[in-house]
Amino acid sequence: MSDAGLRPSWLFVGYRASPADGSGGPSVPPRPYRDRLDEVFLLDPAARDDRRPERPVCKALRYRRRDGEPPGGVAVRVRNHLLRAYPGAWDNDPTDADRRPAVVFVGFAPLRFVRLLATECSLPGSGRPCPLGLWGPAAARACWDVGAAVAAEGLSWADVLAFRRPADPADQAVWDGLTRAWPGPGRDPEQDVRLAVVLAAQLGLFGAPA
Repeated sequence: MSDAGLRPSWLFVGYRASPADGSGGPSVPPRPYRDRLDEVFLLDPAARDDRRPERPVCKALRYRRRDGEPPGGVAVRVRNHLLRAYPGAWDNDPTDADRRPAVVFVGFAPLRFVRLLATECSLPGSGRPCPLGLWGPAAARACWDVGAAVAAEGLSWADVLAFRRPADPADQAVWDGLTRAWPGPGRDPEQDVRLAVVLAAQLGLFGAPA
């Protein structure tokens, strides 16, 4: 069966990681094996209500590391949610790199998130690993890095965001409130997702550019 006409689910993701040994604060950028996921924020702008599947709902979920939770706990809970919320989205064929993705992760360095998630879930004691279709060769096609899309060599994030400030005064107030205290990618997952949604809208993901 062809999947050529199917539109993927856009899943916005923000995440924060820290050293697995607990030796410090956020790791930016995080490194597989040496760092673990501490917090993940997911937003699906077009999720479906199980009771009324014909109606899309904007669904947000947050996963934080719990006191006493072993390394990998956040990754395991996120993996379980993804497999439950998007059944059949990923097969276990690592060679199927041409398959059109059913879910596209959107955010700042989402491919790095996928690698961290899958690495943690593949370690002993984490239960079943993520399907290979999630993090194999097809993973790059299933991730859209809005940060890379808007960044420019030689410009800081402050410079980039200044260029992208909306022209409408009403939108400027919202933009300023969102960006003024933004610490940069990888430190506040919810803020990352909120900004990624606005940038994606500017770039035309939801239709006409904002």
